[in-house]
Amino acid sequence: MEEFTKPTHKTYSEIFEKWYQAYHDTVEPTTASRTLDLFRLHILPVMGELPINKTSPLDC
Repeated sequence: MEEFTKPTHKTYSEIFEKWYQAYHDTVEPTTASRTLDLFRLHILPVMGELPINKTSPLDC
């Protein structure tokens, strides 16, 4: 039997923040900084306010 996952209305930015909190302690500081810059400068300005449940690979 499949588990039901409750839909989320969080944005891409909100999910990124949670992910980054877990991610940044698992890599070297320079890698974490570079990753943050890439998201902050290139990805989040375009996709940040999109609801995560409305994004698809075609949006990338």
